[in-house]
Amino acid sequence: MNIDQYVDKFPEHLRHIPAMRRQWTKDDCLMFVLVYLQSSIKFDDEQPSLAQFHLDLADYAQTLVTDKAMRDAWIAPRESGKSTWLFKLIPLWLAAHGHSKFIAAFSDSATQAEQHLATFSAELQSNKLLKLDYPELCKPMMRGTASRFVSQSRSQIQQANGFSFVARGIDAKTLGLKIGNQRPDYLLLDDVEGDASSYSENDIAKRKHTILSSVMFLASRANVALVGTTTTQGTLIDQIRTVGELRAEHAQALASSAVHNEHNTDIATIVKHKTYTTMNVNATTDNIYCVSLRKDILTNDDQRSGLSEPLEANETSPSHSVTERAIRSPQSDKALQTGIAQRDDMKDIDQSLSSSADNANECDSVAELLSLQELATQRSDHTLTTELTSDRASENDLNFQNSRNPMSTTLTNTNNFEKVEHTELAKLGLIDEPNRAEHLLEHEMHVSETLELDAELQWVEQQNIDVHYYPAIVIDDDGNEQSWWPESKSIQELNKQRHTNEFKLNMMNKPVDLSGAYWNADDISIAEPADGYKFTIISVDPAVTSAKSSDYTGLAVLSLGYDGLVYVRHAEQLRIVSTELLEHVNELITQFAVSVVVVETNQGGDVWRDNVFDGLKAKFLGIRQQEPKPVRASRALDYYRKQQIRHTRHFAALEAQMYSFPKLKNDDLIDAVGTGIHCLLSSSGAMSIKKRSYT
Repeated sequence: MNIDQYVDKFPEHLRHIPAMRRQWTKDDCLMFVLVYLQSSIKFDDEQPSLAQFHLDLADYAQTLVTDKAMRDAWIAPRESGKSTWLFKLIPLWLAAHGHSKFIAAFSDSATQAEQHLATFSAELQSNKLLKLDYPELCKPMMRGTASRFVSQSRSQIQQANGFSFVARGIDAKTLGLKIGNQRPDYLLLDDVEGDASSYSENDIAKRKHTILSSVMFLASRANVALVGTTTTQGTLIDQIRTVGELRAEHAQALASSAVHNEHNTDIATIVKHKTYTTMNVNATTDNIYCVSLRKDILTNDDQRSGLSEPLEANETSPSHSVTERAIRSPQSDKALQTGIAQRDDMKDIDQSLSSSADNANECDSVAELLSLQELATQRSDHTLTTELTSDRASENDLNFQNSRNPMSTTLTNTNNFEKVEHTELAKLGLIDEPNRAEHLLEHEMHVSETLELDAELQWVEQQNIDVHYYPAIVIDDDGNEQSWWPESKSIQELNKQRHTNEFKLNMMNKPVDLSGAYWNADDISIAEPADGYKFTIISVDPAVTSAKSSDYTGLAVLSLGYDGLVYVRHAEQLRIVSTELLEHVNELITQFAVSVVVVETNQGGDVWRDNVFDGLKAKFLGIRQQEPKPVRASRALDYYRKQQIRHTRHFAALEAQMYSFPKLKNDDLIDAVGTGIHCLLSSSGAMSIKKRSYT
């Protein structure tokens, strides 16, 4: 932002008049900061600078003047100016113009809260322009003939204009806090959570109870602002950030669903009214096969969360705040553009089919032409398909020493043959390019209008807390990575640190296990195979119920490439069971050409094979785990450290679990991925294959 250009709105010939300065800043917090407090928004001798985060805070300040009480959470990287703005600049503007009469600030300790008050008081005492224009604000309230200070302590001040500021530790007794007959009209909570080393789940529950039952009940009409940085997974700030991201995902899913359903309707209309020269195509969207190479388009079902995120969303978020207020989001614009692009793609496909039908002399109709194309695809797929040795896969332990079918051979022994076969099929035009990305599923997207949250997250929704989350690395309108505050830290400087766990925790507010006992950023490699995939499985770590208190069902799609590496191509966690789960897995089977579905059967046993997955479009393999989770996680990590695993893109939910393991509540994705990797690569658990010949 050009600060000088903004200040130029204030006529220069009026700036030397105190009354005009007060008038120009009364309803404009940003102008107040630029006129009176520029020294607070610059580094040493550098020029003042503002990030989008600060502009949003200035806009937020304007809303505090309304009669409607609001609750907001602000989550941003360390050293981003959160405390400066929310405990000094905005309160000074509110106090100077009488927008607030009583502010109460809380921190994890009384000392920390008192430091905020000390900074506020120091500005009143040292800022000459403030003292000139707002003398009553800058003078303490006096009482009696002896002119004694009414209240000028480390924890409380009262000024001559009637403004009061109180600082307390979060655990101090606060119910009934008031000065005279006045209760606080603005409550500030800054870093109210303890250090990760001594902040247990029980402590988190106690702190939440204190905030909800004590602090927020100080005054029903007060505005509330929670400010903080994540210290560890599951903290209140982490829960708030999670809800903010889920809200954004849900809003994007609703927008994508609307665009997608409108798109399918348009296609059905086109097909219905289109008359081909050789045939009439049945008016149903099932007859249209659309592939999009965009990696962020997936079907979202009810009660589903934690879906794989778009590539461009990895460790990033848009630079605007994630909030329930009506703010137009770049994601919504992208969803609309995607829908338009997909509609154009369908028109191209439609034209291609018509053109192919006209030129195919040996085909009597488009239907026959499509059948031949499908046959060619099936030939290439089946030639490279591997099968389980048994006709019906029974439950197996991953440590089992399985007996090989003498008619089958191992993956290693067939590498050379399959490479030659793949090359020959490609020469004949009987093999397509490898499916390198997730694509649009063929049915309509059904997204619940109501956001479904875990039980431990529902308090954020119940308290109507708007979430404003700012990661250190954001995506600009052109899709390029940028620093959230270039004047503070350049993108080059951030890139040097982004691989560390400390960066993820302190700058991205994504909790990790700082002990580094398991995965770190260096263990995740993003790549796709040059020669495609020869075998694909789905690994399922199922939940018994879809209740909010239950664990998630973890789903991972993994493929063995011709280079011998395993590629994680899709990962998601959701809360669906029974028919919904079967339908979704079948969709993934079709989408990724899956041969085997591996399901952990520790809970449920034969129910998974005989009931839930009755009607599966691929082979079923039941696995009964007998090793502890840390052992399985360590084995999976060993494959990563040996550079045998690749991710086709960043999967935020999966990576969050990897970086936080074992200090996390849900590890279903780690289980699903680990089981799939072990099935594909281990000597005891590797799947044998049976070659098919075609005449």
